[in-house]
Amino acid sequence: MDYFKKNSQDLLLNRPISQTVGDENNAILDNIGEVENSGFEVSLNVNIIRNQDFTWTVGANAAFLDNEVKELVGGEDIIRGLTILREGEEINSFFLPRYAGVNPANGQPLYYDSENNLTGEFSDSFETLIEGKSPQADFEGGFFTSFKHRGFGLRADFVFKKGNYIYNFQRSAGVSIGGINSNRRLEAFDYWQEPGDQNVLPSPLYQSTADQTSTRFLESGD
Repeated sequence: MDYFKKNSQDLLLNRPISQTVGDENNAILDNIGEVENSGFEVSLNVNIIRNQDFTWTVGANAAFLDNEVKELVGGEDIIRGLTILREGEEINSFFLPRYAGVNPANGQPLYYDSENNLTGEFSDSFETLIEGKSPQADFEGGFFTSFKHRGFGLRADFVFKKGNYIYNFQRSAGVSIGGINSNRRLEAFDYWQEPGDQNVLPSPLYQSTADQTSTRFLESGD
């Protein structure tokens, strides 16, 4: 059994800079970050059979993980694609507009705005930190079984993780209204068609607001 706690300082990250500087990405690599990783790990290996000619071993390990951004230059957030680095939060927490489903009256996709109000409009300004949902797993581990007979051996390994989230780009592309002339997922046909329809995809009439990056395609990566 092991408990660990590690602080990593001077991490090399993209520091946002003024757009007037003229850098292509408005950022520069700099040693600006401090992150703390901590957790508890346990492992166990057992010889079920062990003699001169044959050995059968099984084993397993599991780790409970936690991480936190401790310090950023000036305490300012760093937004990187769909994720954000923010002091006091998990590393690379998702930073997205929040999807609120489909209006059953007209098939319009709904979102939460920056003040937590429902709206049929979409804006990048609705982006917010999605607490507790990052690509980092809270729990991961594995198990194995191994057989050895004289000079020959066979081993099978299995790994797992839990608590991490992924943005499902494949599903997003597969149901996109804008790609209707390409191969679609079967669920792409389950869209709103008449008032009262629920648990369906947005009406094709709202392509401009439906085909947007949001928590709609944020899924458990367990």
